[in-house]
Amino acid sequence: MAKLYLFLKTLCFIGFLSFLASCNSTRKLQEDQFLLKKNKIINNSNNISNEIIKGLIKQLPNKKFIGIKFKLGFYNLARKENPKGFSKFLMKIGEPPVVLDTSLVNSTLKKMKLYLDNHGFFNSNVEKRIDYPKKMKATVIYKIDASKPYKLNDINYIVEDENLKHFVFSTLNNSLIKSGDNYDIDQFDKERERIVTNLKNQGYFAFSKDYIVYKVDSTLNDNMMNVTMLIRSPIINSTIFPDSVIKTNHKRFKIRNICIFPDYNPLLSDSVKKDTLLLNVPQFEDKTILNHYFFIHNSEIKIKPKTFSQSIFINSNNYFNLTDAEQTYNRLAELRNFRFINIGFEELKEDSMDLLRGESSLDCKIELAKGKTNSVSTELEGSNSSGYFGVAGNILFQNKNIFKGAEIFNIKLKGVLENQKINLTADKSTIPLFNTFETGIETSIEIPKFLVPISQERFPKYFKPKTTISAGYDFQKRPDFKRTITNLSFGYDWKQSRYIQHIFNPVEINAVKIYPDSAFKATIDAFADKRLKYQYTDHFILNLRYSFIYNNQDPNKKRNFTFFRANFESAGNFLNGIKKVFDDTRNQSGDYEVFNLIYSQYLRFDIELKRYIYFNLNNYLVLRAVSGIGFPYGNSRQLPYEKSFIAGGANDIRAWRLRSLGPGSYFDAKSENFDRIGDISLEFNVENRFQIYKILQGAIFVDAGNIWLNKANVLFPNGEIQADKFLKQIAIGTGFGARLDFSFLLIRVDAAIPLRNPSKTSDREWVIAHSSLRDFVLNFGIGYPF
Repeated sequence: MAKLYLFLKTLCFIGFLSFLASCNSTRKLQEDQFLLKKNKIINNSNNISNEIIKGLIKQLPNKKFIGIKFKLGFYNLARKENPKGFSKFLMKIGEPPVVLDTSLVNSTLKKMKLYLDNHGFFNSNVEKRIDYPKKMKATVIYKIDASKPYKLNDINYIVEDENLKHFVFSTLNNSLIKSGDNYDIDQFDKERERIVTNLKNQGYFAFSKDYIVYKVDSTLNDNMMNVTMLIRSPIINSTIFPDSVIKTNHKRFKIRNICIFPDYNPLLSDSVKKDTLLLNVPQFEDKTILNHYFFIHNSEIKIKPKTFSQSIFINSNNYFNLTDAEQTYNRLAELRNFRFINIGFEELKEDSMDLLRGESSLDCKIELAKGKTNSVSTELEGSNSSGYFGVAGNILFQNKNIFKGAEIFNIKLKGVLENQKINLTADKSTIPLFNTFETGIETSIEIPKFLVPISQERFPKYFKPKTTISAGYDFQKRPDFKRTITNLSFGYDWKQSRYIQHIFNPVEINAVKIYPDSAFKATIDAFADKRLKYQYTDHFILNLRYSFIYNNQDPNKKRNFTFFRANFESAGNFLNGIKKVFDDTRNQSGDYEVFNLIYSQYLRFDIELKRYIYFNLNNYLVLRAVSGIGFPYGNSRQLPYEKSFIAGGANDIRAWRLRSLGPGSYFDAKSENFDRIGDISLEFNVENRFQIYKILQGAIFVDAGNIWLNKANVLFPNGEIQADKFLKQIAIGTGFGARLDFSFLLIRVDAAIPLRNPSKTSDREWVIAHSSLRDFVLNFGIGYPF
């Protein structure tokens, strides 16, 4: 904590110097120059966002942080003539003074006026005034006197092509412009894009938004306007009168052949002889119609053709569909086997039947360049959570096509050195700085289909199914015990829609073996509390798990989104049924065993809800709520340690060390050496994340929550959940953080301090009143906490 205190003192000293330097910035200006102090907006309309108006301003003052222009100060502290060393560094991280430019002010006025016109506020008045409150400093005031906005009255659609009318009018319920809305040119453009996408999904491959024009009649009274949307027909040269043009219908295109080039090479001559393989696969919607896949290749096809057919959403003899083409590209990319993907369409010469139907045909060409199949990589990781630091090294091998079906095989060898708290015995570690050694192996295989004895054509391709099989073995050596963990899982992952995902693991196996030394075993045997004893007892878990995930985030846009996840687990029921039917033998404690291990039996449910609210591209708010509950029964008296709920740590309630909070308002100094676990969890987080400078980000946050027991336990007084007490047992902490975002890696440091500690008496629970710098808890981590 002394280091933190020294760091804060140094930061304050640098800030003071920067503040002094920024105050003297006007001394270096010429007589006719003025430092832009700030921009001010006076807006008389609640319908116009000040944030949007601020985004139109072309000249912004020097940036501030906590009210101080640090960057300007750093720049002024530097020596400007032939800067070297530290001066050069200060100029790089600093920012030169922003000198008022009236031409940029006038340009901003034009942008504001154009924005108002484009959003229905015609004939609005936008003025500027420049004040000089202090010598050599200027404040620019933009005053917006917005007019009454024009609203849409009647909206009419004129479609020149009779064949298009059905497709246009049948989707008007999804229109983005409606009667009563404000006139908004941006919404008009979005509506044009919506119509284009809809028509392209109906086979109109060549249709574009250039065929859509709007006509507006603003001569009505009371600021109302009528809108006519005209969808024009193509104009072509007349075959009868060459100097004339005529209107014709839009062409509707059907897919004929689907040609796949699995080893495409743009440098290879077209004259090189290629082999062709034809694969016919029944369509999902109609099994009597076949998709014809032509594989045109120079060498052996590395991936099974059936894998391609399950990844291609484009259908032969169906009308062109833009969404299907996009889904095909995404699915092929998800196979992670290709370094180049291109999907193109070639218009074919019309035959007599095409002309009779008014249709044309397309050949789909999918060009793929195979990437590297095998790769080996190494990882070095470091962590420091609540004072327990460690280092880890991993060697990873990956094969992306192990069984020639685009299956991803991973194997990871890991080694970990950590410094963890020792529960009771003396630290006997012979490794400097560390007392825990861990090593293990993890393997997994991801198969891009449902691994079931049913034809894959019975499942919709839009599910994007995946089967995952994983296994691992982990050995951990601590001063007081050794532990081995063996795990195996088998499960399915699929998409119901763009935003909804399902994960179902019918089999998850975990076997934990503990090898305590004699002193620690004697201590365990002396435990009165079975919950603590169970943490260090051999056990076996066979469970199934289901997860439902909703996530409407657009990875290509920074905008508000919601994430929701619900998990359900059930363990021990299958084994319990087998035991009761075939072998009703119990051990001395009255428990059933499998492989000489007591198996667990429980139900567990937890949910997580997150809402991301963006103020701008570099400043957003994260709201998070997490809750869970578990019920041991049958062959279990307690939840398994790894399935219990915990509180505290770098990704949780950060003002408490990992597993040091709860349950309830329980506190006993003698049990501080043991991890706190519970049957019920409730947690809330609010975090504001913002950019400070380039890759440096900041955060301020408030965390609240706790864990509880299902039932009263004399060994944990006030640890059980009670309807009239649990709100008073909510722990609250706050703090700030700094993050370095390298795009591929984010390093995080959070400092948090308790505000309310439920383990204190009611008159001293608000511990912030008695806190000091030494009460801050530092948390180091990789990636965001949530």
